[in-house]
Formats: sequence, structure tokens, C-alpha cells
Amino acid sequence: ALWWISTRAMDTISSDAVLALEQRAGEHMTALRQAKAAHLENMFRYLHSNILLLSKDPSVIDATRNFNRTFTSIYFDAPEWLEEDMVKATLLEEYKGPNHMANPLFSKYADLPGVALPDNAEPLLPATTNGRLLQYMYSTDKENEHPVGQRALLDFNYIETAYNSYHRKYHSLFRDVVNVNGYHDVSIIAPDTGMVSYTVSKELQTGTSLLDGPYSSSNMADCYRQADSAGLRGEHDLIVTVDFAPFQPSYNAPAMFVGTPVYDEVGQYIGVLMAQISVDIINTAILGGEDWDDAGLGETGQTYLVGRDLRLRSDLRFSDNATDCLATAMD
Repeated sequence: ALWWISTRAMDTISSDAVLALEQRAGEHMTALRQAKAAHLENMFRYLHSNILLLSKDPSVIDATRNFNRTFTSIYFDAPEWLEEDMVKATLLEEYKGPNHMANPLFSKYADLPGVALPDNAEPLLPATTNGRLLQYMYSTDKENEHPVGQRALLDFNYIETAYNSYHRKYHSLFRDVVNVNGYHDVSIIAPDTGMVSYTVSKELQTGTSLLDGPYSSSNMADCYRQADSAGLRGEHDLIVTVDFAPFQPSYNAPAMFVGTPVYDEVGQYIGVLMAQISVDIINTAILGGEDWDDAGLGETGQTYLVGRDLRLRSDLRFSDNATDCLATAMD
């Protein structure tokens, strides 16, 4: 009888210990979840405040005004030997080759929902001569010695135009903004027309219209329309954030956009400033550099971000998928 009582007592103690450990583990994961959520909220708060502060910087205001203005005169400033047919042929060759349509990165993101794979280069070209000339000068192997992914290293093109003089003046500033903040890109878009007059990355949205161009149905275009409407209404300090979606100029990599109207010194609306955010910045916040022990996740724990559509917005710790973001639905 004594042995039976002792055994029952040990079973009770063991059961209570397991429950206590489970409760502690649950409390630990809840605390981790709350900490990650707070970290993400602070990160987005920083992204918002930073793009808003940039839009009020005198250099950014001047760059916005002058990129939008001189973009429309590139054709008139360019030398006569820069023939339209030659420029178009060069761009088509660039698009069809490994720099874009034949780039293997497209296959990396092929499983994402709603991806668009280009099968014809011509519809992707900027519709205007100014847009095609801008891409020719900064986004082709012929004129930019830096390879795809590093096009931003070119500070200015040797072809003398008013646009290039402002690019020489301001490009390094915007490139530093991208590098310091971990953005994928920063763009300036003209009011009313939706013309992407400047980008740091020099991807294929450069020189196209977000209203009726090849990327007018993208989430970047959605961000522009909202910010442009706010600018036309004179709404100051408004920040637009558009959720992740595959973005074709970035080889369908998931991209988020944060934009705000830019006003000049007298309060006149002059354009939209926009930052492109890659999923890498979310992964860094969620996965913590994959230092699992320091993050308190041990050998099996993981945290992840889920959107309103119940699809992932960050990669999973235990997955061979190159990118889980948007590809995986969580029940």
C-alpha cells in the first residue's frame, strides 16, 4: 500500500512538472510573439517616418522638381546620333537576354500566386522616347558598365543632358538612402502622368508610366495612385503603404511600397517619393539573422508573419523553398 501511494504521488508530481514546463514554454513563445510584433511595429513606424522626413528634405524636394522637369526634355537635349530606332533595338535586345526575360531569377519566384512571366519584350518598353532614352543611358550594358543588380553604381552618363547633370548631383544621395535603410529602391514619380522619372536601382519601371504603362496594374502603381490623389487634394504628412506582391521588374520578387506626396517650399504638390521594400527586411526582423539560440527559439522554435490573406509575409525556418513569402498559405 505504501509503494502504491508513493507511485501515485510521483505520477502526480511528474504530471504537474510537465504541465508547468508546458506553461512556461507557452508563456515564453507568447512573449517572443509579442516582442516580434512590437519590433515589426517599430520597424514600420520607422519606415513611415523616414520616407516622410525625406520628402521634406530640401535636396529631395529639389531633386523631385528637377528630375520630373528634365525627364521631359531628354529627347531634345540628346545628340542627333542617338537615333530612336537604335535605342529601341538596344532595349529590346537587353530585355530578351539574361538581364531580364531570360534571367533565371524568374524561376525562383515562379510559384508565387499571381506572378506574370513576360513572353514579349515590346509591350514592356517605355511608351515615350524620353523613357526609352533614360533606360538606354542607365539600364543597358551598352551604356552602364555595372552589371544588373549593380546599375545604381553609375553616377552619371557621359551624354550631356540637363537630366544627367541632376543625376550626377543627387544620385549618390539617394543611393546612400537605399543602402543605409535597407531599401531595395527609391523612386520619384511625376504628378498626374505617373511617369517614373528616377529610380536608384534602374530596373525596368524606370521611365514608364504607372497610369498606363506596362506596370500600371502593379502594387507600385496602386501606391502611386493613392499618394498622387492625396497630393492633388493637398493632404500633407500622408503615407501610403501597399502590401507585398510579386513585382515583375524585380523578377517577380515580393515587394512592398511606401510612398508619400512631395511638396515644394510654397506647398505646391510636385511628385511622389516612394521606397520599395523587399522581403529581406521582414525576414531580418522576424528571423533575427537566424541566430536561433540568442532569439530564444532553440532547436525547433520559429516565428513568422502572416498577412490578412493568411499567406506568409516572411520565410519559414524549416523550409527548402527559396522564398516562402506569399507562396505558403497558413491554415
